[in-house]
Formats: sequence, C-alpha cells, structure tokens
Amino acid sequence: MLKAIAISVAGAVFCWWGVFCLMFWQGSWQLLYHPASTVTRTPAGQGLKFDPVAFAATDTGTTRLAGWWIPADPQAAFSRYTALFLHGKDGNLGNTVDALAVLHAAGVNVLAFDYRGYGQSRFVHPSEAHWRQDAEWALQYLANTRQIAPGSIVLDGEGLGADLALEVAAAHPELAGVILRQPVGDPVRVIFNDPRARLVPARLLVRDRYDLEAPAARLRIPSLWFAPDQPDGQGWPSALQSVYEKVAVRKMRVWLVNGSAAPKETENELARWLADLPGKSIPAGAEAPTSKQGACGTTHALTFVPQRRASGSNLQGGRSAISEYRDARLSPDTRPSSAAWPSPRPSSRCDAGRRCSRIPPSRNSFLLSHSAEAGRA
Repeated sequence: MLKAIAISVAGAVFCWWGVFCLMFWQGSWQLLYHPASTVTRTPAGQGLKFDPVAFAATDTGTTRLAGWWIPADPQAAFSRYTALFLHGKDGNLGNTVDALAVLHAAGVNVLAFDYRGYGQSRFVHPSEAHWRQDAEWALQYLANTRQIAPGSIVLDGEGLGADLALEVAAAHPELAGVILRQPVGDPVRVIFNDPRARLVPARLLVRDRYDLEAPAARLRIPSLWFAPDQPDGQGWPSALQSVYEKVAVRKMRVWLVNGSAAPKETENELARWLADLPGKSIPAGAEAPTSKQGACGTTHALTFVPQRRASGSNLQGGRSAISEYRDARLSPDTRPSSAAWPSPRPSSRCDAGRRCSRIPPSRNSFLLSHSAEAGRA
C-alpha cells in the first residue's frame, strides 16, 4: 500500500515537473525578448522620406516581415552603400527612428525591419534561429528585389541586434562591413540565471546561445564597434573585450562616454569608417593631429580643424591592407564640426588587445588611441 502511494506521488511529481519543463520551454523567450506590436514612431517624424516594405513571402503569398526603406539623398556621400539595420530585443522599429536618422545623415540607404513577433511582422515567438532567418531574408530582399550588390551592403546591429549582425557578417564575407552598436555579452544568462531555470534542464530546453567568440574569429570584413565606457575608464566587460580581440581583420572601436554620444559625433564616426572601407576614396578630412609615440602605437588628441587628406594605401609587410585596432572616445557634450576625421595610420605595431594610454575627453576634442598589425582586410 505504501509502495503504491509512493509510486503515485512520484508519478504526480514527475508529471508536474514535465509540465513545468514544457511551460519553461514555451515561455522562457520572454525573459530575453520584449517585443511590442504597436509602432508609435516612423521616419516621417524626423522629416525622412521612406517607403513601407513587406517581404519574405510564404508559398501562399503572405509576407512575414515588415519594414522601412529609407533612400539616401541622390548627392549623399555614401549613397552607394545600403545599411541593413538590425534592432535590439526591446520594442520594435518605432524605437529605432533616431538611429535611422543618423544613418541617413551619414549618407547611406537604409533598410530597417521588424523581426517576426515584433511590430507589424508576422507573429512567432522570437528566438536566435528566427532572428537569423529573418536577417537572411532581408539580405535576399536587398539582393533580389532591390538589386543591390552584396559588396555595397553594410550590416548595422544595435544591442542584441549587434550580436546577430556579427553572426550574419561572419557567414557573409562578401558584404562591405558590419557596425556593432553596444553588443550584449552573454545575453542568455538572463534566462539561465532565472531561479526557475534551476528546476529544469534549461540548457537543453533553450537553444539560444549568441556565442560571439566563434563568429568574431571567422569575421573577414571591416567592423566598427560602439562600446559603452565604464565609470572607471577601464573599458567594457572582459567577455566583450575577448570577443573584440578575436577579430583579426580591420576594426575600429568608438568609446561612448556615459553610454552615449551626440548624433553628430556618431554620424562623423560612421562617415570616417565608411570612407576607409577598402578600395574607396577618402573625402576631405582634418588637419593632421598632434601625436605622441608610445609603446602601444600612436596616441592622438584630436581637435576638429578642417583639412584635406590625401588618399592612398598603407603597405606593411608586403601586404596591401592592414588589420586595425583603433579606439576613439566620444562624449555626449562634444560638438565636432561637420568634417569627418580621417584615420591616421600608426607607425608602430602592437599586440592585439593591448590598450594605449588615453586622456579624458575635452569639450572640443576626443581621443584616438590605436595600433596596427599586418593582416587581412
């Protein structure tokens, strides 16, 4: 009798645990993703012309993804480029309008869309696999419908969208480059650290990982990283520093003092990076900055003064391109001129990941600290 009761109790507990596992599997995505269905802002609020688009059609002709196409001005400096914007885990396209306006001001075409489960796109539970498929559909839309060459497409990801952008960029070396705005280090820990995750085999039930080190090591296109500066001035978390150091090709990092920068600052950094993409002409820049040679390369304290920069390539070790490690620190209260700064070429080499000495940002200047090493672009 007691044995039968024990078996019944054990069976009931096991059934309860099985149901709890099923509930965790179905609902754990809400710990990481926070979509919103109502789009409250559009580019029109920023005075931008845009076209609503829908793509990724099913066999029945129903589209899965909705977004915006924002064309560059015909005379824009970088109208040959198209930025595919991948937003973060919260909200929807309406939360990206300010970032899209900065991209447009930099002079590129922009395609921004909502993942499935966000905004006006078809509803499914968000996941890493779904996001990855949505990004691939967006690339296909640009190539097949807009007839845009892959070599003119730049991925631009924000937050968790930056993690996605790095994954996609590593799989598409034919693209022009990738912009990573404050990527999230180990984003799935919010799921696995949840107290309920201790009661179930969470790592078997949840497939999202966003492991950034592997795609960083495979990256073969130039990258621009926007990183939040820490209060102690020591940079970003060690996990993201490790990811950054895995990148063996041309890269540039911009520190955001207090976590943000003025839109004009961001626009100028985007323009500098776009101008430095391999094989592209370099527009008017700035007067050669004062510099101090250090053990880790050349440190530049830059003050914005208009100047023209001559174009040309920097050959090192018999190679036609170099892998760059460059840091720029931006402050929200700086007010640069409209001229984009060039990227000065350092005269010494530095081991990947080493940090040069830096100075605090002043009102009309910011710091570039960088070093170079031979590698592929």
